[in-house]
Amino acid sequence: MTTHRVVWRDEWIGARRQHLPREKELTRLRDQLSRERRDLPHTVCDHQSIQGGSHMRTSYRRARVATLMIVTGLIVGSPAPAQEQKTTRPTVDEAHQGMSLTPAELTWTAGPPMLPPGARMALIEGGPDKPGPFTFRLKLPADYRIPAHWHPRKTTVTVISGTFHMGHGDKLDTANGKVLPAGSIFEMPATIHHFGWTSEETIIQHHGIGPFTMQYLNPADHPQQK
Repeated sequence: MTTHRVVWRDEWIGARRQHLPREKELTRLRDQLSRERRDLPHTVCDHQSIQGGSHMRTSYRRARVATLMIVTGLIVGSPAPAQEQKTTRPTVDEAHQGMSLTPAELTWTAGPPMLPPGARMALIEGGPDKPGPFTFRLKLPADYRIPAHWHPRKTTVTVISGTFHMGHGDKLDTANGKVLPAGSIFEMPATIHHFGWTSEETIIQHHGIGPFTMQYLNPADHPQQK
């Protein structure tokens, strides 16, 4: 049984883009073959031709299958034009599982219970509570506080809008941290103790490999303990 590689979504889309021109070329040649077949001249059938019709139909089917096999082999074996690879953009139908969303199309729900109340979450890919890749955004109100905690797995965060403040240590300290404006990105390795807060409404995006969990340094800081 063939074992398929498991890759990130961006790598899958890149491979799909390289494959699409070959599919399009095969479709074009099939359409051209159909047009040429329809343009073939007609012939007058006599009694002998009618009697041999079954044999002719069988021969025609075999010839058609052989022609398609040859065309398919030529397309699969030939490299895709470099120009088409650069200009092709997959649509939802072409990429099957592809996705394109504007900020207004995101669905916002209540934030995960592991975070203090007030956060909103928009799930983009996977699920933070499930194994496998995940991507989600958090919308945090102004003056939002996230007490010191750590994650069992590495997570990467991008600041989409607003300003996020992040510091390292075992206790939340708003006097000790780094200002991260929109466009900033930071990575938290597993088990690193850190905390965060906002000075204005801020949207951040998390991505990593689930399941995604938070372990508070002070168990009393966990929202479910309050």
